[in-house]
Amino acid sequence: MFSKLCIRKPVTTIMVTLMVFIAGIVSYFNLDQALMPDMDLPIAVVMTTYVGASPEEIEELISKPMEESLGSIANVDTVTSYSSTNSSMVLLQFVDGTDIDMAAVDMRDKIDQMKSTLPDAAGDPMVIKMDINAMPITIGVKAENMDLKSLNDLLEDNVANRLERIEGVASVSLSGGITNEVRITVDPVKLAGYGLTTSTLSGLLAAENMNLPSGDLTQGNTTVAVRTIGEFTSVQEINNLPIPTSTGAVIHLSDVAKVEQVEADRDSFTYINGEKGILLSVDKQSTANLVKVSQSLKDEIAKLQRDYPELEIDMLSDTSDYIEMSLSNITETALLAAVIAFFVLLLFLKNAVTAGIIAVSIPTSIMATFALMYVTDINMNMISMGGVAIGIGMLVDNSVVVLDSIYQYYERGYTAAESAEIGAKEVSMAIIASTLTTVAVFLPMALIGGTTGAMMKNLSFTIMYALIASVVVALTFVPMACALLLKRETKTFVWKNLKFLSFLDHWEGAIDTLSRKYEKLLKWALRHRKKTVLTVLLVFILSLCSIPLAGMDFMASMDEGVATISVDLPNGTDLDTTEETTLEVLYRLQDIPEADVVYANVGSGMLSSGTNSASITMNLVDAKDRKRSTEEVCDDIEKLLADIPGADITVSSSDSAMGSLASADVTMKIFNRVSASENYASIIIDNRLFDFSQNTLTSLSTVNNVNMDIFDWSFKDTGKDYQATASSNNVYKLSVMLMSMNPNFFKQLYLQPGNELVKIVNGELVDTLQRSPADKCWSGYTFQLMEKDYSGNLYNYFTSSENWFLYGSCSNLSEQKYKTYVDNHIFTFNGNSCVTMQFVNEAGGLGSDKQLQDGRYLFGNFRDYLDENADTFQYNADKADSSDAVRYILGIGSKKQYYGENTTLRILDLEPSVGLDSASKPEWTRTENYIRRLIPDFQGNIEVTHMTTAEYIGKVDDINSDYDLVYIGLDAGGYNVKTNAQAFFNDGSSTWGNTITDFNDDSLDGKIYFHLGDRMVSTCYDGGGRNRSVRFIYNNAGTGVVSSEELRFAGNDITNIKKNELISFIASGKPVVAEKYLYDLERFFIDTGSNLYSLVNSYRNTETEIKGIYLYSDTRRLQDTLRNKAEAVIFTSIPALYNGTTVSDTNPTISNPNYLPVNGEGDAYMTFEFTVPGEGYNYRIYVDQDRDSKFSSGEIVQEGTAAYNDGNRGVNTCIYEVASSIVGIVQWKIEVYRNDNVNVRYTRTGSSAAKLRSDTERKKLNVLQIMPKNDSGLLNLEKNDLFRKRYSNLNDFDVTVRTITWSDFEKFFAGEGFEFDLSQDISSTNPETGVLASVSDELDKSGREIRSELDGRSIGKLSSYNMIIVGFGDIYGAVDLSNTNGAVEYLQYYTKLGKSILYTHDITSLYNLKQNGNKTFGYTANAMLRDIMGMNRYKAVSTELASLASGDRLKNAVTGYQSGLSYDEISSDQKQGFTYYAMKRLGWTKKQTDWNNPNKTGNSYNRLPYRYMITNPQGNAVVNENSVSSSTGFANNNDLTTTATKVNEGQITTYPYKISDVLSIAPTHGQWYQLNMEDKEVTVWYCLSDPVASGNAGIGSARSSSSTENGEGSALTYGVSPNDAANNYYIYSKGNVFYSGVGHSWVSGDMEAKLFVNTMIAAYRISYDAPTVKIEKADMTPGVGAGQSSAYDLSIDKNSAKDYSADV
Repeated sequence: MFSKLCIRKPVTTIMVTLMVFIAGIVSYFNLDQALMPDMDLPIAVVMTTYVGASPEEIEELISKPMEESLGSIANVDTVTSYSSTNSSMVLLQFVDGTDIDMAAVDMRDKIDQMKSTLPDAAGDPMVIKMDINAMPITIGVKAENMDLKSLNDLLEDNVANRLERIEGVASVSLSGGITNEVRITVDPVKLAGYGLTTSTLSGLLAAENMNLPSGDLTQGNTTVAVRTIGEFTSVQEINNLPIPTSTGAVIHLSDVAKVEQVEADRDSFTYINGEKGILLSVDKQSTANLVKVSQSLKDEIAKLQRDYPELEIDMLSDTSDYIEMSLSNITETALLAAVIAFFVLLLFLKNAVTAGIIAVSIPTSIMATFALMYVTDINMNMISMGGVAIGIGMLVDNSVVVLDSIYQYYERGYTAAESAEIGAKEVSMAIIASTLTTVAVFLPMALIGGTTGAMMKNLSFTIMYALIASVVVALTFVPMACALLLKRETKTFVWKNLKFLSFLDHWEGAIDTLSRKYEKLLKWALRHRKKTVLTVLLVFILSLCSIPLAGMDFMASMDEGVATISVDLPNGTDLDTTEETTLEVLYRLQDIPEADVVYANVGSGMLSSGTNSASITMNLVDAKDRKRSTEEVCDDIEKLLADIPGADITVSSSDSAMGSLASADVTMKIFNRVSASENYASIIIDNRLFDFSQNTLTSLSTVNNVNMDIFDWSFKDTGKDYQATASSNNVYKLSVMLMSMNPNFFKQLYLQPGNELVKIVNGELVDTLQRSPADKCWSGYTFQLMEKDYSGNLYNYFTSSENWFLYGSCSNLSEQKYKTYVDNHIFTFNGNSCVTMQFVNEAGGLGSDKQLQDGRYLFGNFRDYLDENADTFQYNADKADSSDAVRYILGIGSKKQYYGENTTLRILDLEPSVGLDSASKPEWTRTENYIRRLIPDFQGNIEVTHMTTAEYIGKVDDINSDYDLVYIGLDAGGYNVKTNAQAFFNDGSSTWGNTITDFNDDSLDGKIYFHLGDRMVSTCYDGGGRNRSVRFIYNNAGTGVVSSEELRFAGNDITNIKKNELISFIASGKPVVAEKYLYDLERFFIDTGSNLYSLVNSYRNTETEIKGIYLYSDTRRLQDTLRNKAEAVIFTSIPALYNGTTVSDTNPTISNPNYLPVNGEGDAYMTFEFTVPGEGYNYRIYVDQDRDSKFSSGEIVQEGTAAYNDGNRGVNTCIYEVASSIVGIVQWKIEVYRNDNVNVRYTRTGSSAAKLRSDTERKKLNVLQIMPKNDSGLLNLEKNDLFRKRYSNLNDFDVTVRTITWSDFEKFFAGEGFEFDLSQDISSTNPETGVLASVSDELDKSGREIRSELDGRSIGKLSSYNMIIVGFGDIYGAVDLSNTNGAVEYLQYYTKLGKSILYTHDITSLYNLKQNGNKTFGYTANAMLRDIMGMNRYKAVSTELASLASGDRLKNAVTGYQSGLSYDEISSDQKQGFTYYAMKRLGWTKKQTDWNNPNKTGNSYNRLPYRYMITNPQGNAVVNENSVSSSTGFANNNDLTTTATKVNEGQITTYPYKISDVLSIAPTHGQWYQLNMEDKEVTVWYCLSDPVASGNAGIGSARSSSSTENGEGSALTYGVSPNDAANNYYIYSKGNVFYSGVGHSWVSGDMEAKLFVNTMIAAYRISYDAPTVKIEKADMTPGVGAGQSSAYDLSIDKNSAKDYSADV
């Protein structure tokens, strides 16, 4: 109907259309132009200056009173203040919908009411409303022949006022110039002499320096206002100011003060293109058109250039250019759309008239849109013009549809008028419905409230206007034009008269062909409807999947050609230094060819101001004149400025498109400010910013379902992926960094300087760990790390309250109920709620008061704050409101939250086992990153030392001194495990789906710490004629003698010795941290009979008492303990350390031994210097006399009281003169300890050496080597050149070695049946015996003399030898070290004399074997050494021995081989004693054919407990002797290795040669018997380890799975338990008894030979005259130290039926 009217009244229609078109043009030129829509942001700022005031004074005198006054204004949401030197800024955020103009009026009223309370010298507070379009225009001015002072005066007097008179300009301010001030310097002496004060002068100056109204003067009909002019106009007037004194006299100001006009101190400098200048900042009025203001300024600047030719004036920043460019783009787009539409219609309709009608309808609709925008007060800005651009693409549709319908009827023969009327009517309802549907989509966007709605309203309304205009034009103008202009000859006219379009004759044929194909396709689709629908769905799904690849943002970034450089120097940096740094930056920026204008403001920077910062802006040449984008230029600038020392420089490109609402640089600056150690900012965040369900600007850049990689605590990819909703918006990213974990924890993990994992790349914040698009699109889980072996549900892991507690996170970002909380100085709230802070839990409690199951509270620090201040503020935790939360987060800013900066926290991580990574290296899970989670506020370095408990029990370190925290973990990664298992808990509950340990013994399943290891059944293997099976013999609860082949592996419990060490550590006040199952003593996981269970049970904390062992999640109390860590003793000087480095591998000469200095008497001395942190410290100096590195009380050589020197931490100097009897190495320890708590101690240890006065003082060392048989010199120390070169070139010792066989050694005692008295201490170090008077090493107890020659060869008396070496290795063969005539007993006797014996490889290998009736492998000496070392503490005997005896005879036989133990001492649950190496061989059997037997009976279920002894990390079997060995790990090979690693530091590792921590050795294997680590005298120096695999970077305990590298066997035998002292020992000692694993078959390496020589010297040095001990403290017990025996006291009861030569 409407179309019909227009057709019939064409003139009216044309006139109305022209009116609309003209109205649109007028509107276009009258619409305000701005960068962004007019929005009343609900934010206002009050700025107040107070020159000369400190931040503290500003806060107390201005900011706090302002906060209190302004906080009472209606609709105020939050009040935040920032106090800095000279200025205060108070920021008020109002609730959405507040009339900000009325709020500003209220603010000014409040300020007027309280202005009198401000300091007199404070400036008037300025109220500033936040205007997103109030970006100032910056003008730079410089002059070649004018100083800055003159230039400043000229600009202030003649330029600024001209610019301010321009319509639309609000104000003009200057920066970078020089101003004058009057300085009055008072002479205090003269002032006091006149009885005056400075306050008197100040009052007089203020009273005199003012103009006042003085009334009116009337004369006739004329009235004149009178004013008294009193303001000073010159310095001379001030000098002449009269001042009355107390005596009535009058003086002048010049009599007591000096008055002068000087330049004011500068607070900023400005540089323009490298020259000093002045910046003018022009602010427009809020209602002014920015483009018009800018043009007016340009015109005025041109006039100023003519009036002042000496000035160079440039507009440096002007966003109007960008606005004009945007509008120009819109115009070009509209014209281009019209042209394209014209030609498209021309091609398809082949009618120029119809195409022209459409071409006219497009601008008509656009002009109508502009008219509607003008009427509804929508200005032209980035958002509205974006809506117009979108509308252009949509408005063509309606006109084309109407025109096509009309044209179809016209081609059927209807007249033009009939066709127009019928065609328009036919489609009118369709296009109206279609348009209204589209309008319905955009209408809700226009109804959104708040800031977001203000912005989106412009977009939605302009699109709706364009669509409505297009419908009206399509149903009015288009039908009218068709009825008026369509002619039959139109087509003929086109083809005949437009000859250049004649090629289009072919177009019609192409269209016909296309139509026929389409018709066929349509028919196929109708016949195959299911396939068609599926195809469409597939295309739809693929389209959705492509969204993440394309990326999303709110608006596309634009290249504006502006780069901003922010320069920040450390706080306190003066302006001159900042200027020098800025000039260096400007100098380097000259290398940027794209630069047009570069200007700098020194004294202010991005998000900061002060003398330590500067901001530099570089305007680039037009984009058409440069090849690189702004981002590429910024990247180049970053590289140019990267090495400027001491400056934090950030480079960013200006982007007005607001793609992320904040740049990456700004985002990081805000994060760094919030997470700063000191002077950090509190932050209040509306949680809608990180809530995807809210329609916010941040959520508009959401990317759904990003796949994230999940990393463990070592930042290794776990192989798991997680899909989550993510965003690329920088405001959202800020929320993630602040709230997904404690911000300082985030900084420590991801922003370590020089090793940042989160970086700014091409202007975007990127997580470099992730792959695209997850690297740029983050979720609340992006930075969550996890245990590598976690196998449960990832969502449950990420959202568990336990993890929230440990991370310090705001918990689950995806659930609304967890998004409101208060923690430290971060406060999140829901801006949609009527109350600022929403208390969301069901009980109505605080959002920060979410209680976990164990009674702890998330974010409990706020709750503590409320409780602590309940009396002061008259509230409690149940009645707090949002104002309390704001008060808390602002007040917390004055507290120092972080600690430990520039310090190192040393952590000892103890674990039950350790897993392996893919390269077979230890993979410790409790890394530095994991430890930081427990102590997130610690800012210093963290050093983590990892050990298994098996290694720890062999260490002699002083943990009280070496570590600040001991962490006891639950890493079961080295053991066999089973998944989806049931776990039971102390409270009676149980859970399924667990991964737990899996052992042969079902009762051990789940155990992580156990005193006794897994069960195993010994085999009956007798290969090679040797029965290698064993059994335990014991008396079982009165049932008589029991013989059992059931064996037990070693447990992983700590020893009682180490338990007491940990108790001492706790007593020192240092924390021990236990993981949950251990802390809770869950019996399913922790053996109740273990020492660890007993330790934790006694010392774990309670809710009210700190006992010393902390739950790993007890972050608050743990950090409180570490914050209060006592200041340490500082050792400033220690003695010179010995250097045993040789010239080369082939030249064993010590190149630079670094001996101790000597005094005037030629005696060496050691100097120690240290300082103590307070009174009450003593010190001790030890010298290791028994070479075990343990420093007992008997080895104290000096002690005293440390001086504190009245708080000056004066240096304590202690000098110890080394006894002249000491030759070579002196291993020492200095210990400084609290005299009220000896557990608080600080130690240093080292090895120094005293140089011989002459070669005549070299110690003579005669060594007798007893070899089982002659090996032709292979391991003969007397003949082997590798050894001889290394013991013959020593500086301090003259070593001679004589080598004989055991059979020769027995000849010393042939036929006599020698017996020796072993019942008393007869060593040379026993003070009761002095020298050997009544005993001799040449006679037995009956006085029979031991022979001194063999077969006519004189080898000297045994007494002439200082040391006996028994060995080497496999060459024992069938040789027994017999005691038939007392030879073995003599070795015991020799030991009792205080001399040393060094036993070598295989002396404790195998077990009491006999072959062909002969005892083999040192059968008798083997038993003796086991006795000495405590290896016989378990009653294990060979199967062969047990088979030859029964009943009492068996009992006697067992006790005969195990002295010092009664028969019934060992209970059935202690059936252990063999090493892992031995157990691997004892469990091997060809009879094991049913390993998978579910009943686990008999020999059918033997399996090694360490899973890497069965398969390597890749899952491949490491033993392949048969199918059983592949499944169990048991093997009957030697398990050879070629690697040893150091366990403890001491003489053996240091002197005379420096030995590597990891060394290559000749192929060797382990021994059979566990060392007794409960023996305080046992020290292990080196352990066997598996060799380094090819290509591995690891050392020591990196294991190989290659059989060629791992000797005869490929099983991972030793490295699975690194440095396991009890099982994998290579070198150990006990008193003067030493064992070395050197020499399994041969020795070929330099370092191995050196290590053996070191062992020889250490063993010898313990037996020669002990050092003279000088006791420096008078009240020490006489005789202590010098009276200590350094020899092992072998107590053997001769009445215990012990007889090593006996046979059964």
